[in-house]
Amino acid sequence: MRSRIIKLSIVLSLVLILTLTASAEEITQSVTLEGITASSVTDGALTTHALSSEITVKSSEPVHAIYLIYNKASDGGMLNGETPIAQHGFLHELIEVNGLNELRLTYNTEADICDIRVFGEGEIPENIERWETAPEGVDLLLLATHSDDDQLFFAGLLPRYASLEGVRVAVAYFANHYDTYNRTHELLQGLWHCGIKYYPEISPFPDGYSESVDGAKAFLSSRGINDGDVQAFHEMLLERYKPLVVVLHDFKGEYGHGAHMHSTQSFIEVLESTDSSSVEKVYVHLYDENPLVLDIDSPLEAFDGKTAFQVSQEAFRYHKSQHWTWFYSWIYGKSAPITSSTQISSYNPAYFGLYYTTVGLDTVGGDMLENIVTYAEREKSVEPEIVEPEIVEPEIVEPEIVEPEITDPEEVSKEEPTTIQSETEAELPVWIIAVVFLIIIVILIIITARRKK
Repeated sequence: MRSRIIKLSIVLSLVLILTLTASAEEITQSVTLEGITASSVTDGALTTHALSSEITVKSSEPVHAIYLIYNKASDGGMLNGETPIAQHGFLHELIEVNGLNELRLTYNTEADICDIRVFGEGEIPENIERWETAPEGVDLLLLATHSDDDQLFFAGLLPRYASLEGVRVAVAYFANHYDTYNRTHELLQGLWHCGIKYYPEISPFPDGYSESVDGAKAFLSSRGINDGDVQAFHEMLLERYKPLVVVLHDFKGEYGHGAHMHSTQSFIEVLESTDSSSVEKVYVHLYDENPLVLDIDSPLEAFDGKTAFQVSQEAFRYHKSQHWTWFYSWIYGKSAPITSSTQISSYNPAYFGLYYTTVGLDTVGGDMLENIVTYAEREKSVEPEIVEPEIVEPEIVEPEIVEPEITDPEEVSKEEPTTIQSETEAELPVWIIAVVFLIIIVILIIITARRKK
């Protein structure tokens, strides 16, 4: 009997805890949207979208967050005329509010919106992206070419380092996919799944297939983009992100893609022509010299025991537009499922070479941050500046003589007494009351059981 009571109390406790930390309820279907075609932005489809410069959201339940997916980046706006929104060109944006029943979103120009989701009170679901701008100074910058290369040829890299506390990881893309309705959204969903919090840097260069550096340059030239434009993009990455470690594509373009080759070659040329930069190490995928086998097959606590490689496999699930390609069987397996990077024989995502270093060669191996002092560690080691206190001569002020006010005792007796609420009398949080109530129930059950005996 006693064991049943204990089990019952445990179950009740778990139910109580889950209730108190409940996820936010999505209330999209119960709100009213004015100023935009609601059916186009609440169907959950990226293929439908609508334009609006002012949207009003009305809800009978308090709204605590709005999640917007833009078809094209907006150039800014305001929430209720006070809070800036759409300031950074993010395609996916979460706007948190404090339990309002009516919201007004106004944009500088017409916003092109694919989807609007509205949430009530509680924890926002983990798959809802909350992007941040990257700080000036990241520990590791991955320069991928296409929206899925980060989950294929660099599989495991992002979750491996994003899971480390205090390590700043950013991603840049040499080509954009703005000419398709879905690939950039897939890119963002995959990055978020890998634990990346900084919104990626996406170049203005369109994607085009080629099989050489010259072919890649010729394609960009046909679109009005020259070598100077490409170099300017890479110079911006160095100046804006100040990366300590940079990871690049194979010089041979993995399976021979000219854009992969062009991106790596151009970045190396810019780096080597720069007098000073923050870069301390550059790793190139599949580079033969100073080889490094990245550990992406060890379980990660931050991802519930999954390996970094397995997390990237999950992230590639978001890239549905590319599942028809040979990449699908390459990452997941054809005749038998692939569960470890060691099963991949061609373009293995764990194989790199240290191409450039200012901090010496790796001796331990397996870690791109070997010999690197991260920005977080540097900030901790900075000695606080000691400021000498300023000595100020005290000013001598003659005391002012104030005549005491004579108060009629009868008037004093008429005043209402002031009640001071003690800390013990203050209202307790709901969860404490619930826990105390649960404990009382359990004690009563135990007493009743003993009496029956």
